[in-house]
This record gives sequence, structure tokens and C-alpha cells, in this order.
Amino acid sequence: SHHELVVSVKAPEGVIIEPQTHYIQYPFNSNIDFKIVGFSAIGQVATAQPDGSLIRVLSPLTVEVTDGKDIQLTATTSDGSYNIGPLPPGEYTVSLKDAVAEPKKFKIVDQSAKIEELVITDWPQNGVVNFPEGTKPHSVSLVLTSHDNSDFKMDVKTEENGRFSIKGLHVGSYQLKSAVEDIVLSSLSFTISAKENPKPLTLRYEGIRIHGTVLYPNGEGLANVNVKLTPGNIQTT
Repeated sequence: SHHELVVSVKAPEGVIIEPQTHYIQYPFNSNIDFKIVGFSAIGQVATAQPDGSLIRVLSPLTVEVTDGKDIQLTATTSDGSYNIGPLPPGEYTVSLKDAVAEPKKFKIVDQSAKIEELVITDWPQNGVVNFPEGTKPHSVSLVLTSHDNSDFKMDVKTEENGRFSIKGLHVGSYQLKSAVEDIVLSSLSFTISAKENPKPLTLRYEGIRIHGTVLYPNGEGLANVNVKLTPGNIQTT
């Protein structure tokens, strides 16, 4: 009768061998070849808290590794670490796609590589001011403040289509609102966290606020006057 054997190989940690398993048939005199196809690289991602201390980033981030020609992508796991490979011997650069961190260089020779920690220095935020139907989109001035730092203040200018991007932000809680008192927007509070990726920011343009006074000829104010506001492009007959 015919028999079959299964030959498996367990490589040292970080060494990637293919195939991991061979099947051989009776009379078991065939050659078995296992090939080292590359090595793995491991690392982790951290970010700074408002007090400057580093914490691991638990949100899923996309990690990019390149040797200048080919690119490999992987995602971080729930503990902030990542493992990428197989990588043949060579020099590589690792970077993040979802946030800003200084890229790290590493070299693969004949074993796995442990990559220096990637530290996120900026969590870019993208958003848009939505205009109601009938209102032409235009550039709007916004102001960003921090719930954690009363001294923090950043001016943000949208593009003509209402879109904007904010850079230079760290973990913390923020509020975004109109920078001009008489332009009414919905205010928005958001949090940058090491546990979840940023989501697009959305504000709503609600209109403008008009101030004025009704005065007697002598300059004294007149109370209880009904003021009616109508569009200037409406014609009456």
C-alpha cells in the first residue's frame, strides 16, 4: 500500500521559510527543499500625551516599508505593534500613512530586525464646512482651541469650497468654531485619541448675524422697534 509522510520545518523566530510543510510519498526517497524567502521586521507606534509622556497607539494604522523600489504595507495590531515580511536582505525605510512620524531606517542581513519606535508628532485633521442649498460656498475663517490648554489657539482658513486641513495637533480635546462673531457656524468638539483614528470633521454654515441701532435725531436709542430684513434682490411692484 502507498503511504504519505508530512515533513514540517520550524524556522527560528523572524526567519520566513516556504513551504513550511512538504508531503512525500512512499518510498520516501525524494529530495525535500525548504527555502528562506526573507526575514521579518517588527516595531511599534507611540505618540505623545499633553504632558509629553509617550503612550502606545492602539488604533489601527497603516505602516509602509520600502527599499526605494518595492513597497509593503501592513497594519498595526491592537497593542500598537506591527510585523512585516518577508523582507530579503537590504536597507529599508518604515513610515506611517495615517499620521506624521519621523521615518526610521533599518537593515536586514541574516535575521529579523527590530525597528526603532515610530513616534507620531502630528495627527492631521481634514474637514469641511457644509453650506445650505442656495448659499454659494466660500472661504470661512475658523478658530481652533484646546480643552486641555487654555493658551492654545490656532487660526484655520477654509478653501473656497469649504474644505480645510489642520496640522500640528497632538492627543487631546479641541473645539472648532467660527472666528468671526457675525458668521454663524455650528461649533464642533472633537478628540484626538491614541485608541482610534481621526474622523473627518464637519461644520454647518448657518448664516450671518447683523447688528445695528435705531436712533432719534438727538442720538438717543429708540426701543421696541420692529426691524424687518429682506433680501436685496427681491423686487416689489
